[in-house]
Amino acid sequence: LEAELTSKIKDMKIEMKASDVEVKVRENFDGVILLKAKFGDIEKKLGVEMIKEGEYSKIIIGEGKSHVEIINDFGDITIS
Repeated sequence: LEAELTSKIKDMKIEMKASDVEVKVRENFDGVILLKAKFGDIEKKLGVEMIKEGEYSKIIIGEGKSHVEIINDFGDITIS
């Protein structure tokens, strides 16, 4: 699955069972991204900090106006 986060996204939740997820974050995106890969890896190619918060990894871009949650059971998550 490929997705793109822009300023038009306000709230979004992606739940995958068995596939990789690649998310491109555009410069105008302002939000919080929560990531959870149960049996996979999370790769971050952005120049922002990713912190661990409970069972999620969290990225905050800008003021955090939008909320995006990505959960992947059996696959990797790439954020670029």
